[in-house]
Amino acid sequence: LHQWQYKNGLIDRTIIISSARLEKKNDFGLVLKALPYIIQKFPDILWIVIGGGEEEQLLKSTSNRMSLANHVMFLGPIYSEELLAPYMMSSSLFVHPSAIGLSLLHAFGYGLPVVVHGYKDYHGPEYAAFENGKTGLNFEKDNSNDLANKIIELLESPEKMIEMGRYCQHLARSVYNVDIMVERFLKISRYAINN
Repeated sequence: LHQWQYKNGLIDRTIIISSARLEKKNDFGLVLKALPYIIQKFPDILWIVIGGGEEEQLLKSTSNRMSLANHVMFLGPIYSEELLAPYMMSSSLFVHPSAIGLSLLHAFGYGLPVVVHGYKDYHGPEYAAFENGKTGLNFEKDNSNDLANKIIELLESPEKMIEMGRYCQHLARSVYNVDIMVERFLKISRYAINN
């Protein structure tokens, strides 16, 4: 991993990552607004953005206009887990500024704490796995300053992020995974058949 990071220019960078379609509904522009505040505390910050979509060019031009090109890496869509994994494994936390679904459990699988807004009615059912303060932090929806503050709070607490990451992996591996979902489905099916 270290060799891969060196080859890809990721050594000595504090990395946060997002992965989703680059569409208006995912509000990645909010992260761009938050970045200047984060840079004040973490001048080596790099936001890796995985995904493509209708907002890609706008986000890139906004990033350039805000002089953030050295702090944002747009990778486009990556569908292969083998290609995606080293980016996730090189990151400190996962940031999703809008409604989250399966991306939450994907981040948990890599042991990444998640920063996401706390309006649960907007999120997919996977959000039930999120525990504010244990699996990441909630920020106030549409508030780039609060988003920046929550990201900074976690990055300033590496021990806390490690602890959160371990708990996230536990949830992904032992509580919210396909095998357990199948087992529960079969249990419900057997109960329905027998009653």
